[in-house]
Amino acid sequence: MFPPAYASAEMIIPFIALANVFYGLFELFMVGVLLREKVRFTILFLPLAAVVHIALNCLLIPNYGIVGAAISTLVAYLLLACVAYFVNQRIYPLPFEIGLFGLALCLGIVWYIGAMLLLRGQSVVMHWIILGGIGCLYGGILFLLGHIPAKK
Repeated sequence: MFPPAYASAEMIIPFIALANVFYGLFELFMVGVLLREKVRFTILFLPLAAVVHIALNCLLIPNYGIVGAAISTLVAYLLLACVAYFVNQRIYPLPFEIGLFGLALCLGIVWYIGAMLLLRGQSVVMHWIILGGIGCLYGGILFLLGHIPAKK
């Protein structure tokens, strides 16, 4: 589907995509911190995530190259989201449905792995058919998960 020069980057896309999910969650979890005007907390956990990112880059890049860098980014953003969540819950508790999100995330990862296994050796047309079917199925499951009543 893409020029051969891009083939080496294919393996890092899942890590970077998932890292961006966690960065988005970090932004979401910052709502309480921002509402309470406790922005000074970001001075603590942004450098923490940066130090973890740099340290993991130093450890992983020599052995794993760009995959190591992608994993480092994922771990740093995961840490950033977790710290922001726990800080936010102490400052301004909000009822985030973490369990439901975790379930949707795990299902998405399983769907992705399944799709990658199904796509091996398929034509471009079959790629689109399989991806479309899996995408619709996953979207339907997310729709159904959204209709699970929240715990009170």
